[in-house]
Amino acid sequence: MKMPRRALLPPTRMQSFSWTTYGLSTAVQKTKTDVLMTYKSQRPYVFLLRNAFVRKNELFFLYPER
Repeated sequence: MKMPRRALLPPTRMQSFSWTTYGLSTAVQKTKTDVLMTYKSQRPYVFLLRNAFVRKNELFFLYPER
């Protein structure tokens, strides 16, 4: 199965904030795809959902310290 090539990026309106990313291995990306496939109701949409939910990385907002 082809894995997504695009990385998850911050929303355009929020790029001025601090973000960090965590890269995902091919094995983790495959696991996320497999989880989507476990839900029968999602199977017809899995290729659309993969583009939305399975990326090369995870994206996290960095909250400022108080």
